[in-house]
Amino acid sequence: MAAGEVQRTRSASPFEAQIGFSRAVRVGDRIFVSGTAPIGPDGLTVHGGPYEQARRCFTIILDALAELGASAEHVVRTRMFITDPADWEEIGRAHGDIFREVRPAATMVVAGGLLDPEWRVEIEAEAILPAEIVRPAHSSDRLWMVDQVRRRFDAVMFSRRGQTHDPASLPAVIAWRGGARVGMLAWRLHGEDAAEILLMSCDAPMVGEAMIQDVERRLRALGCRTCLSVITNDELDALHQFQRRGFQLTELRTNAHPGGQLGLNGLMVRDEVCLSKAL
Repeated sequence: MAAGEVQRTRSASPFEAQIGFSRAVRVGDRIFVSGTAPIGPDGLTVHGGPYEQARRCFTIILDALAELGASAEHVVRTRMFITDPADWEEIGRAHGDIFREVRPAATMVVAGGLLDPEWRVEIEAEAILPAEIVRPAHSSDRLWMVDQVRRRFDAVMFSRRGQTHDPASLPAVIAWRGGARVGMLAWRLHGEDAAEILLMSCDAPMVGEAMIQDVERRLRALGCRTCLSVITNDELDALHQFQRRGFQLTELRTNAHPGGQLGLNGLMVRDEVCLSKAL
C-alpha cells in the first residue's frame, strides 16, 4: 500500500449506502472503523441482549479490520455508545472477551438514543498497524493465496506426501509489510497432538521465520506437541528457515513428484524433505 493511499471496506449495513460512509477506512498504517451497530448479514438488526448485540458489533469490526490487514491486537481505541446504563456490565464483558489482553484506550458513553430504537449499543474502533505483522488468514486473503499457489505450481492446488491440498481451505497466517502481503504459511492438524506445515511462501528469510514462530505459538495453544513440515527439494531458503527455528530433518522422500515440474531457483521439483520439531 503506497503512502497516502486510501482503502475502504463495507458491511451489510444498509445505512452505508444511504448515508454515504465506509465501514472502515485505512490510510497508511491507521484504520478507522465507523460506528458499528448490531446488524446481521441480512442487513437487519440482530435481536438479543446487550451482550449478544455487542458481540455482533465486534464481529463486524474484526471482519473489517481483517479485510484491511489488521486484527484485534492492533486496536488502540474503542468507543461504546449505550442507551441504558444498566447494560454497561454485559457490554463491558463482550469488550473484555475480545480485548482483555490488548487493553486499548476505551470510552463508554450513555447516549439518549441511537439511530434504530432496537440498538442497545453502537461501537467504533481505531487501529494502528506496525511496519510488519503476521496475522491469521481471512476470507479476503484466499484469492491472493490461491494466486500464490498458481504462480508457484502453475495450478490452484498443490500436493504433499501424495495428497492434494486446496490452499483456500487450510488454516494459514499472512505476513504483511508496508500494507502489502509478503508471505503466507498454511498448515493442517495431524493426529491428536501434532500439526503439519504444508506450504510457505515469502519474500525474505526473516518473514518466513516470523511466520513459523507465530504458527508455533498458535499450535502450542491448541495443544500440539509436535510440528512437522514438508518442503520440496527446490525450497532451499525454506529449509534454512525451518532449521534456524529448530526443526530437524527426519526423512527424505525421493521421486515424490515424478512429473519433473520446474520449481524455485531453477531446480526441478522431484523430492520432499520432511522435518520435525517438538513444541
